[in-house]
Amino acid sequence: MNLGSILLIFITIMVPNVKMGYSQRGSYEMIEGVKMYKILPADGIPALDDPIFKTVPEAEKFMNDDELVLGLVINGDARAYSTWHLDRHEIVNDYVGGVHVSVTW
Repeated sequence: MNLGSILLIFITIMVPNVKMGYSQRGSYEMIEGVKMYKILPADGIPALDDPIFKTVPEAEKFMNDDELVLGLVINGDARAYSTWHLDRHEIVNDYVGGVHVSVTW
Protein backbone atom coordinates (compact mmCIF):
# COMPACT_ATOMS: atom_id res chain seq x y z
CA MET A 1 0.00 0.00 0.00
CA ASN A 2 1.47 3.36 -0.94
CA LEU A 3 0.73 6.75 0.56
CA GLY A 4 -0.87 7.92 -2.68
CA SER A 5 -3.63 5.35 -2.18
CA ILE A 6 -4.75 6.44 1.27
CA LEU A 7 -4.77 9.69 3.13
CA LEU A 8 -6.06 9.43 6.66
CA ILE A 9 -5.90 12.32 9.08
CA PHE A 10 -6.48 11.77 12.75
CA ILE A 11 -6.80 14.74 15.06
CA THR A 12 -6.85 14.27 18.79
CA ILE A 13 -7.58 17.17 21.07
CA MET A 14 -6.60 16.75 24.69
CA VAL A 15 -8.63 19.00 26.94
CA PRO A 16 -7.24 19.24 30.48
CA ASN A 17 -9.41 20.06 33.47
CA VAL A 18 -12.77 19.14 31.96
CA LYS A 19 -15.48 19.48 34.60
CA MET A 20 -18.71 17.48 34.49
CA GLY A 21 -22.02 18.94 35.64
CA TYR A 22 -25.78 18.47 35.51
CA SER A 23 -28.66 20.87 34.95
CA GLN A 24 -32.33 20.75 33.96
CA ARG A 25 -31.17 20.49 30.34
CA GLY A 26 -29.11 17.36 31.04
CA SER A 27 -25.47 16.57 31.67
CA TYR A 28 -22.73 18.82 30.38
CA GLU A 29 -18.99 19.32 30.43
CA MET A 30 -17.28 22.65 31.03
CA ILE A 31 -14.70 23.11 28.29
CA GLU A 32 -12.76 26.37 28.35
CA GLY A 33 -15.56 27.98 30.37
CA VAL A 34 -18.36 26.93 28.01
CA LYS A 35 -21.07 24.37 28.86
CA MET A 36 -21.11 21.59 26.27
CA TYR A 37 -24.35 19.59 26.65
CA LYS A 38 -24.59 15.91 25.82
CA ILE A 39 -27.32 15.34 23.26
CA LEU A 40 -26.82 11.62 22.71
CA PRO A 41 -25.50 8.92 25.01
CA ALA A 42 -22.27 7.11 24.20
CA ASP A 43 -22.80 4.90 21.12
CA GLY A 44 -26.08 6.74 20.42
CA ILE A 45 -25.36 6.72 16.68
CA PRO A 46 -24.80 3.17 15.41
CA ALA A 47 -21.89 2.38 13.12
CA LEU A 48 -22.55 0.70 9.77
CA ASP A 49 -20.96 -2.73 9.66
CA ASP A 50 -20.71 -4.63 6.37
CA PRO A 51 -22.18 -1.81 4.23
CA ILE A 52 -24.01 -2.58 1.00
CA PHE A 53 -22.91 -0.55 -2.02
CA LYS A 54 -24.80 0.36 -5.18
CA THR A 55 -23.37 0.22 -8.67
CA VAL A 56 -22.80 3.55 -10.42
CA PRO A 57 -25.96 3.19 -12.59
CA GLU A 58 -28.02 2.36 -9.47
CA ALA A 59 -26.55 5.26 -7.47
CA GLU A 60 -27.17 7.72 -10.32
CA LYS A 61 -30.92 7.15 -9.85
CA PHE A 62 -30.97 8.72 -6.35
CA MET A 63 -27.71 10.63 -5.85
CA ASN A 64 -27.14 14.20 -7.03
CA ASP A 65 -24.19 14.97 -9.30
CA ASP A 66 -22.80 17.39 -6.68
CA GLU A 67 -23.36 15.11 -3.67
CA LEU A 68 -20.31 14.91 -1.40
CA VAL A 69 -18.66 11.55 -0.87
CA LEU A 70 -15.52 10.33 0.84
CA GLY A 71 -13.53 8.30 -1.63
CA LEU A 72 -11.17 5.48 -0.75
CA VAL A 73 -9.04 3.26 -2.99
CA ILE A 74 -6.91 0.45 -1.58
CA ASN A 75 -5.14 -2.06 -3.82
CA GLY A 76 -7.40 -1.09 -6.74
CA ASP A 77 -10.63 -1.59 -4.73
CA ALA A 78 -12.61 1.69 -4.76
CA ARG A 79 -15.41 2.90 -2.50
CA ALA A 80 -17.45 6.09 -2.26
CA TYR A 81 -19.10 6.81 1.09
CA SER A 82 -21.97 9.29 0.89
CA THR A 83 -21.63 12.04 3.49
CA TRP A 84 -25.45 12.12 3.59
CA HIS A 85 -25.41 8.56 4.96
CA LEU A 86 -22.39 9.27 7.16
CA ASP A 87 -24.33 12.16 8.77
CA ARG A 88 -26.67 9.52 10.16
CA HIS A 89 -24.10 6.92 11.19
CA GLU A 90 -20.71 8.71 11.42
CA ILE A 91 -18.70 5.48 11.20
CA VAL A 92 -18.58 2.76 8.55
CA ASN A 93 -16.60 -0.40 9.24
CA ASP A 94 -15.62 -1.94 5.92
CA TYR A 95 -13.16 -4.28 4.21
CA VAL A 96 -11.51 -2.59 1.22
CA GLY A 97 -8.74 -4.06 -0.92
CA GLY A 98 -7.96 -6.70 1.70
CA VAL A 99 -7.71 -4.16 4.54
CA HIS A 100 -10.15 -3.56 7.42
CA VAL A 101 -10.99 0.16 7.60
CA SER A 102 -13.17 2.49 9.63
CA VAL A 103 -14.41 5.51 7.72
CA THR A 104 -15.50 8.39 9.95
CA TRP A 105 -17.28 11.65 9.30
